[in-house]
Amino acid sequence: MHSQIIPVILAGGSGTRLWPLSKKSSPKQFLKLIGSRSLFQEALLRVKEIPSAHEILVVINETHTSICREQLEEIGINNVTLVLEPCSRNTAPAIALAAHTVEQKFREEATIVVLPADHLIGGGSEFAKMMAAASTLKNNNYLITFGVVPTSPKTGYGYIQAGKPLDQLSYQVKNFIEKPNETLAKSFFHTKNYYWNSGIFLFRTLTFLKELKKNAPLIFDTSHKAYQHSQAKGNLLYIDKNHFAKCPSDSIDYALMEKTTNVALIPFHLPWNDLGCWASVADAGESDDQNNVIRGNVLLKDSEGCLLTSESGQLVATVGVKDLIVVATPDAVLVADKAHAQEVKDIVKSLRPKS
Repeated sequence: MHSQIIPVILAGGSGTRLWPLSKKSSPKQFLKLIGSRSLFQEALLRVKEIPSAHEILVVINETHTSICREQLEEIGINNVTLVLEPCSRNTAPAIALAAHTVEQKFREEATIVVLPADHLIGGGSEFAKMMAAASTLKNNNYLITFGVVPTSPKTGYGYIQAGKPLDQLSYQVKNFIEKPNETLAKSFFHTKNYYWNSGIFLFRTLTFLKELKKNAPLIFDTSHKAYQHSQAKGNLLYIDKNHFAKCPSDSIDYALMEKTTNVALIPFHLPWNDLGCWASVADAGESDDQNNVIRGNVLLKDSEGCLLTSESGQLVATVGVKDLIVVATPDAVLVADKAHAQEVKDIVKSLRPKS
Protein backbone atom coordinates (compact mmCIF):
# COMPACT_ATOMS: atom_id res chain seq x y z
CA MET A 1 0.00 0.00 0.00
CA HIS A 2 1.28 3.47 -0.81
CA SER A 3 2.33 5.72 2.06
CA GLN A 4 -0.06 8.53 1.25
CA ILE A 5 -3.13 9.37 -0.83
CA ILE A 6 -3.41 12.96 -2.05
CA PRO A 7 -6.92 13.99 -3.12
CA VAL A 8 -6.97 16.47 -6.01
CA ILE A 9 -10.21 18.40 -6.50
CA LEU A 10 -10.72 20.05 -9.87
CA ALA A 11 -12.75 23.20 -9.25
CA GLY A 12 -12.03 25.29 -12.31
CA GLY A 13 -15.16 24.54 -14.36
CA SER A 14 -17.62 27.18 -15.55
CA GLY A 15 -20.94 25.30 -15.45
CA THR A 16 -22.50 27.16 -18.38
CA ARG A 17 -25.48 24.78 -18.60
CA LEU A 18 -26.66 26.07 -15.21
CA TRP A 19 -26.94 29.70 -16.30
CA PRO A 20 -28.20 32.15 -15.11
CA LEU A 21 -27.40 30.96 -11.57
CA SER A 22 -23.97 29.61 -12.50
CA LYS A 23 -21.79 32.41 -13.82
CA LYS A 24 -18.14 33.12 -14.45
CA SER A 25 -17.85 34.84 -11.06
CA SER A 26 -19.68 32.06 -9.17
CA PRO A 27 -19.70 28.77 -11.14
CA LYS A 28 -21.84 25.81 -10.13
CA GLN A 29 -19.29 24.08 -7.90
CA PHE A 30 -19.57 26.98 -5.42
CA LEU A 31 -23.39 27.11 -5.48
CA LYS A 32 -25.60 25.48 -2.85
CA LEU A 33 -27.84 23.70 -5.34
CA ILE A 34 -28.74 20.70 -3.19
CA GLY A 35 -28.85 21.14 0.57
CA SER A 36 -26.99 23.64 2.76
CA ARG A 37 -23.48 23.08 1.37
CA SER A 38 -21.99 23.72 -2.04
CA LEU A 39 -20.85 20.89 -4.29
CA PHE A 40 -17.27 22.03 -3.68
CA GLN A 41 -17.72 21.76 0.09
CA GLU A 42 -19.30 18.32 -0.24
CA ALA A 43 -16.33 17.17 -2.34
CA LEU A 44 -13.88 18.37 0.33
CA LEU A 45 -15.75 16.60 3.12
CA ARG A 46 -15.91 13.46 0.97
CA VAL A 47 -12.15 13.20 0.37
CA LYS A 48 -11.32 14.21 3.93
CA GLU A 49 -12.52 10.76 5.00
CA ILE A 50 -9.96 8.91 2.84
CA PRO A 51 -7.42 7.16 5.08
CA SER A 52 -3.97 8.81 4.96
CA ALA A 53 -5.34 11.83 3.06
CA HIS A 54 -3.67 14.38 5.29
CA GLU A 55 -3.39 17.06 2.62
CA ILE A 56 -5.75 18.09 -0.17
CA LEU A 57 -4.95 19.89 -3.41
CA VAL A 58 -7.57 22.08 -5.08
CA VAL A 59 -7.00 23.36 -8.62
CA ILE A 60 -9.02 26.50 -9.29
CA ASN A 61 -8.97 29.61 -11.43
CA GLU A 62 -7.09 32.37 -9.66
CA THR A 63 -10.17 34.63 -9.83
CA HIS A 64 -12.06 32.26 -7.49
CA THR A 65 -9.50 32.37 -4.67
CA SER A 66 -11.67 34.42 -2.32
CA ILE A 67 -14.87 32.37 -2.65
CA CYS A 68 -12.85 29.16 -2.34
CA ARG A 69 -11.19 30.29 0.89
CA GLU A 70 -14.52 31.46 2.30
CA GLN A 71 -16.10 28.08 1.67
CA LEU A 72 -13.13 26.25 3.16
CA GLU A 73 -13.48 28.35 6.31
CA GLU A 74 -17.23 27.61 6.51
CA ILE A 75 -16.58 23.87 6.89
CA GLY A 76 -13.39 24.15 8.94
CA ILE A 77 -10.97 22.49 6.51
CA ASN A 78 -7.50 24.03 6.45
CA ASN A 79 -5.10 21.31 5.22
CA VAL A 80 -5.55 22.47 1.63
CA THR A 81 -3.13 23.77 -0.99
CA LEU A 82 -4.80 25.93 -3.64
CA VAL A 83 -3.18 25.58 -7.06
CA LEU A 84 -4.19 28.79 -8.84
CA GLU A 85 -4.50 28.64 -12.61
CA PRO A 86 -3.97 32.04 -14.29
CA CYS A 87 -6.11 30.91 -17.23
CA SER A 88 -8.30 27.90 -18.08
CA ARG A 89 -6.68 25.04 -19.97
CA ASN A 90 -9.08 22.11 -19.33
CA THR A 91 -8.54 19.03 -17.16
CA ALA A 92 -5.29 17.55 -18.54
CA PRO A 93 -3.13 20.61 -17.69
CA ALA A 94 -4.96 21.04 -14.37
CA ILE A 95 -4.17 17.47 -13.31
CA ALA A 96 -0.62 17.87 -14.60
CA LEU A 97 -0.10 20.89 -12.32
CA ALA A 98 -1.36 18.87 -9.37
CA ALA A 99 0.91 15.94 -10.24
CA HIS A 100 3.99 18.17 -10.49
CA THR A 101 3.09 19.66 -7.10
CA VAL A 102 2.67 16.24 -5.49
CA GLU A 103 5.88 14.92 -7.01
CA GLN A 104 7.81 17.84 -5.55
CA LYS A 105 6.25 17.66 -2.08
CA PHE A 106 5.87 13.87 -1.69
CA ARG A 107 8.69 12.10 -3.48
CA GLU A 108 7.82 8.71 -1.99
CA GLU A 109 5.45 7.87 -4.87
CA ALA A 110 2.21 9.19 -3.46
CA THR A 111 -1.09 8.14 -5.01
CA ILE A 112 -3.42 10.80 -6.40
CA VAL A 113 -7.23 10.63 -6.36
CA VAL A 114 -8.72 13.12 -8.84
CA LEU A 115 -12.36 14.15 -8.79
CA PRO A 116 -14.43 17.05 -10.11
CA ALA A 117 -15.76 19.52 -7.54
CA ASP A 118 -19.19 19.78 -9.15
CA HIS A 119 -20.58 16.23 -8.92
CA LEU A 120 -23.19 14.95 -6.47
CA ILE A 121 -22.11 11.63 -4.92
CA GLY A 122 -24.02 9.62 -2.33
CA GLY A 123 -22.98 6.75 -0.13
CA GLY A 124 -21.38 8.66 2.74
CA SER A 125 -18.08 7.09 3.82
CA GLU A 126 -18.27 4.42 1.08
CA PHE A 127 -16.45 6.73 -1.34
CA ALA A 128 -13.44 6.92 0.98
CA LYS A 129 -13.44 3.14 1.42
CA MET A 130 -13.55 2.63 -2.35
CA MET A 131 -10.56 4.93 -2.94
CA ALA A 132 -8.56 3.26 -0.18
CA ALA A 133 -9.27 -0.20 -1.63
CA ALA A 134 -8.34 0.91 -5.15
CA SER A 135 -5.00 2.25 -3.95
CA THR A 136 -3.98 -1.21 -2.69
CA LEU A 137 -4.32 -3.04 -6.02
CA LYS A 138 -1.25 -5.14 -6.76
CA ASN A 139 -0.72 -3.81 -10.28
CA ASN A 140 -0.05 -0.16 -9.55
CA ASN A 141 1.15 0.73 -13.05
CA TYR A 142 -2.38 1.37 -14.29
CA LEU A 143 -4.15 4.68 -14.53
CA ILE A 144 -7.49 3.86 -12.93
CA THR A 145 -10.73 5.44 -14.06
CA PHE A 146 -14.01 4.92 -12.23
CA GLY A 147 -17.01 4.05 -14.39
CA VAL A 148 -20.45 4.76 -12.99
CA VAL A 149 -22.85 1.82 -13.29
CA PRO A 150 -25.64 3.19 -15.54
CA THR A 151 -29.15 3.41 -14.14
CA SER A 152 -30.71 4.34 -17.50
CA PRO A 153 -29.65 4.79 -21.16
CA LYS A 154 -28.45 8.39 -20.84
CA THR A 155 -27.28 10.16 -24.00
CA GLY A 156 -25.64 13.09 -22.20
CA TYR A 157 -22.67 11.13 -20.82
CA GLY A 158 -19.54 9.65 -22.32
CA TYR A 159 -19.21 5.87 -21.90
CA ILE A 160 -16.35 3.46 -21.17
CA GLN A 161 -16.41 -0.12 -22.44
CA ALA A 162 -14.92 -2.63 -19.99
CA GLY A 163 -13.00 -5.69 -21.15
CA LYS A 164 -11.60 -8.67 -19.24
CA PRO A 165 -11.07 -8.58 -15.46
CA LEU A 166 -7.60 -7.57 -14.27
CA ASP A 167 -8.11 -8.40 -10.58
CA GLN A 168 -10.84 -8.56 -7.96
CA LEU A 169 -11.84 -4.92 -8.50
CA SER A 170 -10.80 -3.68 -11.94
CA TYR A 171 -11.24 -4.37 -15.64
CA GLN A 172 -9.25 -3.69 -18.76
CA VAL A 173 -10.57 -0.70 -20.71
CA LYS A 174 -11.49 -1.56 -24.28
CA ASN A 175 -12.84 1.74 -25.52
CA PHE A 176 -13.96 5.27 -24.72
CA ILE A 177 -17.15 6.36 -26.47
CA GLU A 178 -18.41 9.91 -26.91
CA LYS A 179 -21.99 10.82 -26.00
CA PRO A 180 -24.04 8.24 -27.95
CA ASN A 181 -27.38 8.58 -29.69
CA GLU A 182 -30.46 7.05 -28.08
CA THR A 183 -30.19 3.73 -29.92
CA LEU A 184 -26.56 3.22 -28.91
CA ALA A 185 -27.24 4.31 -25.33
CA LYS A 186 -29.98 1.67 -25.01
CA SER A 187 -27.63 -0.95 -26.44
CA PHE A 188 -24.89 0.02 -23.97
CA PHE A 189 -27.34 -0.08 -21.06
CA HIS A 190 -28.50 -3.62 -21.85
CA THR A 191 -25.01 -4.96 -22.68
CA LYS A 192 -23.90 -4.37 -19.05
CA ASN A 193 -20.18 -3.82 -19.72
CA TYR A 194 -20.51 -0.09 -20.50
CA TYR A 195 -20.15 2.54 -17.82
CA TRP A 196 -20.66 6.29 -17.59
CA ASN A 197 -17.40 8.23 -17.61
CA SER A 198 -17.28 9.79 -14.13
CA GLY A 199 -14.14 11.91 -14.46
CA ILE A 200 -12.80 10.32 -11.26
CA PHE A 201 -9.28 8.86 -11.42
CA LEU A 202 -6.65 7.24 -9.23
CA PHE A 203 -2.98 6.70 -10.06
CA ARG A 204 0.56 6.88 -8.81
CA THR A 205 2.04 10.31 -9.45
CA LEU A 206 5.10 8.94 -11.26
CA THR A 207 2.97 6.64 -13.43
CA PHE A 208 0.76 9.52 -14.52
CA LEU A 209 3.65 11.85 -15.31
CA LYS A 210 5.44 9.13 -17.27
CA GLU A 211 2.34 8.43 -19.37
CA LEU A 212 1.61 12.13 -19.85
CA LYS A 213 5.15 12.80 -21.05
CA LYS A 214 4.84 9.92 -23.51
CA ASN A 215 1.37 10.72 -24.87
CA ALA A 216 1.04 14.50 -24.44
CA PRO A 217 4.62 15.84 -24.27
CA LEU A 218 3.67 19.48 -24.89
CA ILE A 219 1.21 19.49 -22.00
CA PHE A 220 3.82 17.82 -19.80
CA ASP A 221 6.57 20.30 -20.72
CA THR A 222 4.56 23.52 -20.52
CA SER A 223 2.79 22.57 -17.29
CA HIS A 224 6.11 21.55 -15.75
CA LYS A 225 7.71 24.88 -16.68
CA ALA A 226 4.67 26.74 -15.38
CA TYR A 227 4.96 24.86 -12.08
CA GLN A 228 8.72 25.46 -11.84
CA HIS A 229 8.15 29.21 -12.20
CA SER A 230 5.24 29.28 -9.75
CA GLN A 231 5.24 31.28 -6.52
CA ALA A 232 4.05 29.92 -3.18
CA LYS A 233 2.44 32.26 -0.64
CA GLY A 234 1.21 30.29 2.35
CA ASN A 235 -1.23 27.70 1.06
CA LEU A 236 -1.56 29.48 -2.30
CA LEU A 237 0.46 28.35 -5.30
CA TYR A 238 0.40 30.97 -8.06
CA ILE A 239 1.11 29.28 -11.40
CA ASP A 240 3.22 31.24 -13.87
CA LYS A 241 1.00 32.66 -16.60
CA ASN A 242 3.65 33.12 -19.29
CA HIS A 243 4.34 29.39 -19.46
CA PHE A 244 0.87 28.07 -18.62
CA ALA A 245 -0.79 30.15 -21.35
CA LYS A 246 1.27 28.19 -23.88
CA CYS A 247 -0.13 24.88 -22.61
CA PRO A 248 -2.59 23.17 -25.00
CA SER A 249 -6.18 23.16 -23.73
CA ASP A 250 -7.28 19.52 -23.66
CA SER A 251 -9.26 17.11 -21.50
CA ILE A 252 -7.53 14.28 -19.68
CA ASP A 253 -9.56 11.78 -21.73
CA TYR A 254 -8.41 13.10 -25.12
CA ALA A 255 -4.86 13.94 -24.08
CA LEU A 256 -4.06 10.73 -22.24
CA MET A 257 -6.69 8.18 -21.23
CA GLU A 258 -7.78 7.36 -24.80
CA LYS A 259 -4.16 7.00 -25.95
CA THR A 260 -2.47 4.94 -23.26
CA THR A 261 -2.81 1.18 -22.92
CA ASN A 262 -2.17 1.34 -19.16
CA VAL A 263 -5.71 2.22 -18.14
CA ALA A 264 -8.08 0.18 -15.99
CA LEU A 265 -11.70 0.65 -14.92
CA ILE A 266 -13.26 0.11 -11.51
CA PRO A 267 -17.09 0.07 -11.44
CA PHE A 268 -18.53 2.89 -9.34
CA HIS A 269 -21.73 1.72 -7.65
CA LEU A 270 -22.49 4.78 -5.52
CA PRO A 271 -25.29 7.24 -6.35
CA TRP A 272 -23.83 9.77 -8.79
CA ASN A 273 -25.08 12.82 -10.66
CA ASP A 274 -22.86 15.28 -12.51
CA LEU A 275 -25.53 18.02 -12.24
CA GLY A 276 -24.55 18.93 -15.78
CA CYS A 277 -27.79 20.75 -16.58
CA TRP A 278 -30.97 21.97 -14.91
CA ALA A 279 -32.74 18.69 -15.75
CA SER A 280 -30.08 16.86 -13.71
CA VAL A 281 -30.61 19.27 -10.82
CA ALA A 282 -34.33 18.51 -11.00
CA ASP A 283 -33.61 14.76 -10.90
CA ALA A 284 -31.46 15.19 -7.79
CA GLY A 285 -33.74 17.58 -5.91
CA GLU A 286 -36.52 16.82 -3.45
CA SER A 287 -39.84 16.91 -5.31
CA ASP A 288 -43.50 17.33 -4.37
CA ASP A 289 -46.37 14.98 -5.23
CA GLN A 290 -46.44 16.29 -8.81
CA ASN A 291 -42.68 15.82 -9.27
CA ASN A 292 -41.98 19.56 -9.05
CA VAL A 293 -38.74 20.79 -7.49
CA ILE A 294 -39.11 24.31 -6.12
CA ARG A 295 -36.88 26.78 -4.32
CA GLY A 296 -37.53 30.32 -3.20
CA ASN A 297 -40.65 32.42 -3.76
CA VAL A 298 -42.66 30.07 -5.99
CA LEU A 299 -46.41 29.61 -6.50
CA LEU A 300 -47.72 26.87 -8.79
CA LYS A 301 -51.07 25.48 -9.89
CA ASP A 302 -51.75 22.39 -12.02
CA SER A 303 -48.02 22.11 -12.82
CA GLU A 304 -46.12 18.85 -13.16
CA GLY A 305 -42.48 17.79 -13.46
CA CYS A 306 -41.09 21.33 -13.26
CA LEU A 307 -38.00 22.91 -11.73
CA LEU A 308 -38.92 26.36 -10.40
CA THR A 309 -36.35 28.57 -8.71
CA SER A 310 -36.49 32.17 -7.56
CA GLU A 311 -33.10 33.43 -6.41
CA SER A 312 -34.15 37.08 -6.56
CA GLY A 313 -37.07 36.98 -4.14
CA GLN A 314 -39.38 37.84 -7.01
CA LEU A 315 -42.47 35.65 -7.22
CA VAL A 316 -42.34 32.90 -9.86
CA ALA A 317 -45.83 31.57 -10.65
CA THR A 318 -46.88 28.84 -13.08
CA VAL A 319 -50.26 27.55 -14.19
CA GLY A 320 -50.95 24.42 -16.25
CA VAL A 321 -47.39 23.71 -17.37
CA LYS A 322 -45.36 20.51 -17.55
CA ASP A 323 -41.63 19.65 -17.63
CA LEU A 324 -40.63 23.30 -17.51
CA ILE A 325 -37.48 24.90 -16.11
CA VAL A 326 -37.78 28.43 -14.71
CA VAL A 327 -34.78 30.00 -12.98
CA ALA A 328 -35.10 33.63 -11.90
CA THR A 329 -32.09 35.61 -10.67
CA PRO A 330 -31.75 39.36 -10.03
CA ASP A 331 -30.46 40.01 -13.56
CA ALA A 332 -31.89 37.23 -15.75
CA VAL A 333 -34.74 34.72 -16.11
CA LEU A 334 -34.38 31.36 -17.85
CA VAL A 335 -37.43 29.55 -19.21
CA ALA A 336 -36.77 26.22 -20.94
CA ASP A 337 -38.26 22.83 -21.66
CA LYS A 338 -36.50 20.07 -19.71
CA ALA A 339 -35.83 18.23 -22.97
CA HIS A 340 -33.68 21.17 -24.12
CA ALA A 341 -31.78 21.71 -20.87
CA GLN A 342 -28.41 20.91 -22.45
CA GLU A 343 -28.86 23.78 -24.92
CA VAL A 344 -28.65 26.45 -22.23
CA LYS A 345 -24.92 26.62 -22.93
CA ASP A 346 -25.77 28.00 -26.38
CA ILE A 347 -27.50 30.95 -24.73
CA VAL A 348 -24.34 31.63 -22.73
CA LYS A 349 -22.23 31.52 -25.91
CA SER A 350 -24.50 34.06 -27.58
CA LEU A 351 -24.10 36.43 -24.61
CA ARG A 352 -20.32 36.51 -24.86
CA PRO A 353 -18.77 39.55 -26.54
CA LYS A 354 -17.92 38.98 -30.20
CA SER A 355 -14.15 38.93 -30.73
